[in-house]
Amino acid sequence: FTVAESAKLIRQAKSVDPLVGVKLAKLVGTSASEEGDREDLAQRALDVLDQTGEVATALPTLRGLMECKNADIRSKVALLIGHETRNPQWADIAARGSSSLDDARVRASAIESLWGLTTPAAKDAFRRAARDTRHRVAGAGAVALFIAGDPEGMSAIFAFARSEQAEF
Repeated sequence: FTVAESAKLIRQAKSVDPLVGVKLAKLVGTSASEEGDREDLAQRALDVLDQTGEVATALPTLRGLMECKNADIRSKVALLIGHETRNPQWADIAARGSSSLDDARVRASAIESLWGLTTPAAKDAFRRAARDTRHRVAGAGAVALFIAGDPEGMSAIFAFARSEQAEF
């Protein structure tokens, strides 16, 4: 099945089992630690969960996946949680996770998940991110500021363009 077809089946299954979203998130947890096909299954299950509208019911399980050994899974989970909660504090919470502390992908995903927010708290989180030493996080923060209409975003983007560091 395609991801869209799988998501449709999960939405239909919810009438039989209201916890199907939670079970799908648990499948990610059991599959994410394995390599190969099981790891691919975990990524696909997250994609399906994203399209089902079941992220909210699976939040507790997804939060537990922030400690997963697989960095790609942690990054995708950070994006899903942030999209669902739309809480600027999420960027700081994701950065403090023990596994994700040094993972720029996770921190950048947490910032990206908040793109479009224009509240003072969101802009503060974006500014902190734009000053980060990791290019992924700084870039996500600068783009977030730009999208929020903050002139500091464009200034940061121009500063990255002039940077001696190739990553920027």
